[in-house]
Amino acid sequence: ELLSRWFVRPINFSTRKARGEYELDEYVFVNKTTFARKLLNWDFIEFTSYWWNFYWITNTFTLRKHPLFWKNVCIVVDPVGRAAIAEHLNRIGIHYETYYLHINEDTQKERLLERWDDEFEILKRQRDFWWFHQTNKCIRLDWTKPTKDLADFIINRTV
Repeated sequence: ELLSRWFVRPINFSTRKARGEYELDEYVFVNKTTFARKLLNWDFIEFTSYWWNFYWITNTFTLRKHPLFWKNVCIVVDPVGRAAIAEHLNRIGIHYETYYLHINEDTQKERLLERWDDEFEILKRQRDFWWFHQTNKCIRLDWTKPTKDLADFIINRTV
């Protein structure tokens, strides 16, 4: 909803195989050699690994000459990714807000099971999400509200 109305997103990269994202322009899929080269050049704002694949967001959108620098950027990440991005943006003096779309634990567990997470990983993620959003300045949004209402709230805060 945000992307269709007023926001843009930086480019996400992954070493995993595509699962239909090409039509959504969500990821650029590369091999692990390309990832290693990007890593050596520090060409990312954050990166993580999951199920033996790597995911990262290029840092080029934080450069003043980059077209996305002057736009409202929407990034969807987990708490670890948010911490890395926040550190980078704080270091270079870019204002940002963090929104946390809260879902109940049963729904979260169901979604994680669909991704093949085991019980230990699910409990760890639930603990990390609870701790993280309690200790960082995140604006909590209710996942049961209509997407349009959530987008309206965020857009009205950034205008």
